[in-house]
Amino acid sequence: MACPVPFISIGSMCLEFLFSDLTFGQASVSCVSEGGSLATIRTAEELRDFFLYVNQLGIADTNFWVGGSDVQSEGIWTWPDGTLVPMGTPFWGTYGPFAQTQEPNGGTEENYLALTSIGYYFFRDVVCNAEMKAVCMYKK
Repeated sequence: MACPVPFISIGSMCLEFLFSDLTFGQASVSCVSEGGSLATIRTAEELRDFFLYVNQLGIADTNFWVGGSDVQSEGIWTWPDGTLVPMGTPFWGTYGPFAQTQEPNGGTEENYLALTSIGYYFFRDVVCNAEMKAVCMYKK
């Protein structure tokens, strides 16, 4: 797949990685200024492609914002285009010493979606003012 500069082809997606420390709001604005939006990951294959890419690139210790949020309605996770974020396994990670709790588990305190290294790049709900890198997606 051919992607416009500065986006790169990863599986079926055109992505750009922003390596500045950004809040969710800053990451969203930065992606729009690059001609895209915060990334949406809709399939297990896209999540796998992302995971493999960050590991091959040697950046597997980095946390990234992607575009999901439940800020509009608690517990209803949506992408920037209003479509629903996939729920459960294999998308959302687990939490706790015996992985007994399924993400998202942050209630009204954690309303923004990130892919974190400690969570093996499964979906995690995070507070909006956390600072991390971002993954932008070109709108095809």
